[in-house]
Amino acid sequence: MMTRLGAILALNAIVIFGQQMGQPGSKLDKFSLEDLDGAPVTMETAGKITALFFIATQCPISNDYNERMQALVNDYQHRGIAFVFVNSNDTEPAAEVRKHMQDNRFTFPVYKDPHNKLADLLHAAVTPEVFLFDKIGTVVYHGAIDDSRNAAKITKRPLRDALEAVLAGKEAPVKEHKAFGCTIKRVKKIS
Repeated sequence: MMTRLGAILALNAIVIFGQQMGQPGSKLDKFSLEDLDGAPVTMETAGKITALFFIATQCPISNDYNERMQALVNDYQHRGIAFVFVNSNDTEPAAEVRKHMQDNRFTFPVYKDPHNKLADLLHAAVTPEVFLFDKIGTVVYHGAIDDSRNAAKITKRPLRDALEAVLAGKEAPVKEHKAFGCTIKRVKKIS
């Protein structure tokens, strides 16, 4: 017969160990992507604060954020934040991603996520969508960059707030803020 305390402990264990990857509190030490020439690249989150963005070339909402994403890199990279930009769309080949980077004058590389493995692992759904990892690879923020596609109507900046908090050694004031954008165009699965 299980005691009340035993039932509570068992429920807590289920919540802690049954946590979905990509949610705040889940952990990811390393992951694999490809550079735009198709060479494998292994990324590690351990030892640095890492902001991982899922972006697109064809999504108008993701494109509305191009300047804001570059501004984040400009504002935080020198403060020790590592930035990783990922295109998981099966419909957007590497050559298109390279042209998009050049046309937008990105100072950061964009990597491909073949077969959506990383997007599937983190349960990423839209572009743009961000996962912020602390120095031990724990997701401390997940979601939107800010709260408005129109830069003139922004009232909340949950990603910037999370970056400032983590840099100060504090918890993100908001751990999740629903991301909005175009769905990630995944590889068709054969059943």
